[in-house]
Amino acid sequence: MTSAIDPDAFAALVADQAGIVSRRQCREHGISADSALTSVRAGKWQMLNRHAFATFTGPPSDLGRVWAALHGVGEPVAASHETAVWLAAPRRIAVPKLVTVAVIDGRNVEPIDGVVIRHLADLGADRVLWNASPPRVRPEPATLDVVHRCRADDDVVAAIARSVAGRITTVSRLREALAIRPRMHNRDLVREVLADVADGAESPLERRDLLNDRAHGLPSVRQVIRYTGKLKHRVDVIFEGDGLVAVVRKELDGALWHDGREGRFRDMKIDNAAEEVGDRTLRYGWEDEVGQPCEIAGQQIRVLQRNGWRGSGKRCGPSCTAFDQ
Repeated sequence: MTSAIDPDAFAALVADQAGIVSRRQCREHGISADSALTSVRAGKWQMLNRHAFATFTGPPSDLGRVWAALHGVGEPVAASHETAVWLAAPRRIAVPKLVTVAVIDGRNVEPIDGVVIRHLADLGADRVLWNASPPRVRPEPATLDVVHRCRADDDVVAAIARSVAGRITTVSRLREALAIRPRMHNRDLVREVLADVADGAESPLERRDLLNDRAHGLPSVRQVIRYTGKLKHRVDVIFEGDGLVAVVRKELDGALWHDGREGRFRDMKIDNAAEEVGDRTLRYGWEDEVGQPCEIAGQQIRVLQRNGWRGSGKRCGPSCTAFDQ
């Protein structure tokens, strides 16, 4: 039995859900299944899956895809993992290719194209924001859910750095969430990465560089606000060793954070302004950090010493080549 049609209430629902509605919602707002299918056949609506309609033509938005996935799976269901992280800061975090949703362990769900279905032991209010639109797992457990499935160290770094740099959570809140999580893959690595992110590493590349600096005794400080002429910007690394008579900066070109023509133009403008005021700038990328970490450490030691640093650096191990040149 359908309710009386309330156009204003239905329009508000459509607007809140990026134009996507479920069969059940149509019925609750006085629109029968036959009426909905008539709109589909007339080319006014689309059927996105067995339970979700788009009340427009053309592809759904990214948010619309999430609503379609949630309606397709059916309650109780919440956006989770990468999708929940993105929903917490859609303007600062890249949209995932697939929509991930969570259902309670043991529930049998039919597969849906473009949707990843995860089973979680707990979907309580302390884990899920049920009143959010759309419902989603809270940022801290969502981030740790992503990390739990990572198998490569760099992927762990990327997941944690993405949430912290995207300002959807903090290192301290992630530590609290980790402390009450009984099962966590790579728990020791996660603790280590959280400490490195707290020290300023914002990507897998930056963490590699941080560890390389530590191993070779380099006096680096990360994510420093610097005024270069009239430009205010954030420098990946500044060296602050005893005796330095010039500012020595280090910039890291990782695809995750420094992609695109706009980013390269910004880097060039900052580098040129730094040269104008006498700053020394070193720039490294993935190939350097992965392929020749000791060699670039040695180069940095020599640049620092030529600019007055009284330190000497150190070998990272028996096979270190930092001092071979």
